[in-house]
Formats: sequence, C-alpha cells, structure tokens
Amino acid sequence: AVVSTQSKQWYQRRVSSGINAEYMGEKYVGMINAVINHFVIDGATHICQLMGICGVKSERAYTCEECIEGLDFVAEYLLDDMEIREFTVYLEQYFCNPDQDKCPGQILEWFPTMHKMAMEKFFIPSDICHKEPVCGAPTKPTHEPPTKPGF
Repeated sequence: AVVSTQSKQWYQRRVSSGINAEYMGEKYVGMINAVINHFVIDGATHICQLMGICGVKSERAYTCEECIEGLDFVAEYLLDDMEIREFTVYLEQYFCNPDQDKCPGQILEWFPTMHKMAMEKFFIPSDICHKEPVCGAPTKPTHEPPTKPGF
C-alpha cells in the first residue's frame, strides 16, 4: 500500500500528457511484482551464480551479513540500466493486455524512472534482512494456534 501511495504521488507530480497518475501508481506494484517473479524468483539460481556464491544445485543456510550482501547485489542488478530496459521490454510484451493500445508506450515512458525511484526509496537490503530471523527478527510461527469454539 505504501509503494502504491508513493507511486501515485510521484506520478501526480510528473503527469503531463493525459496519463492517469492514480492508475499508473497502482499498476506499478503489479509491474514490479511481474518483474520480481520473472527475473528474481524464477531466476534466483542464475542470480546466485552471477554472484559466484553457488553452483547449479547448491543450497545452504545463510548469515545475516550474506543476506544483506545478497540483496545489495540484487539491488544493483535491479537498478542496472540494461536490466531496466530488459524489464521494460518484458512488461510491454507480457503485462499489457492486447486491448490496451497505450499501455506499451506508457510503460516505456514511465516505468524506468518510476522503478528507479521506488527501488531507491523502498529496496533497502539491511531493512529487508532485519525483518528475517537470520538477522534477529522473531521467528514466524509455523502454524496458527488452535481456535477456541465460541459459546
């Protein structure tokens, strides 16, 4: 919700050519989710290999320091100009519906700058990692406590 609100405010300050700021601010969250799922989640092994810390099928526990270092690397990856162009092309091809004739042009015009702003403001590796148990955050419950019947 915070990213969506900040995105809307960012767009409203920059709108010039009939772009609906509220719509684009809401859509950014969907766009970044599509990018993260395709390029980071589906490509996690590839990113790990780019970092030089894992082989094709290796898995191991990681430390808090490694979490932060890893997300620093991911942040650089997500902010690389060539990768942002790659994300933009991906979104133009797969995020836009065929009946949205303005969508590809709007993504090309607005996504790269919006993405850089959102990443710099919200993708803070230390903050993200310190929400995880490996960095001292409380362990999340693995199951919900039993419910009591209401009488």
